Amino acid sequence: MAKPIVLSLATMIALATSAPAMAQRVLSLDGQSLAIDASHIGGAARMAGPPNAGRPGGAPQALSRAEVRKLADAFGLLKETRTNPQLGFLDGDIAYWFEQHLSEDRLKLEFAARRAVLDAAEQQKIVIADQGKLSWAAQQVAADLQKARLGLPAK
Repeated sequence: MAKPIVLSLATMIALATSAPAMAQRVLSLDGQSLAIDASHIGGAARMAGPPNAGRPGGAPQALSRAEVRKLADAFGLLKETRTNPQLGFLDGDIAYWFEQHLSEDRLKLEFAARRAVLDAAEQQKIVIADQGKLSWAAQQVAADLQKARLGLPAK
């Protein structure tokens, strides 16, 4: 007869509240395969924090240019990576995101998705050609990232 597995209350709570598992997503970038897994999504989701309804007082407001820069810095997007130094944000990138007039929550999602892709690319030494390819890859993982922020299963 098999022995029953006994879990402590703390272990059961940790298992019940842990982030849901996500199947690995593999993206094809210029003939290279970039694997994005739960560690990339989970890390970016923790950086972004849970979704919110916006600033107090009603509808979400777009951020100022300084706030966009501060958020990009918080996600490490102003720094060059070893594998993709060309993707570090410059003044033009900050201007682009400022001109999108996104809420803080939406911008966190966009930046967290980019962070997840850049982290995976750095780990796997995958070169991403330009901001357009980074944007495409980020859009592929944004839905999984949003689900992780909400604590929902990825699939």
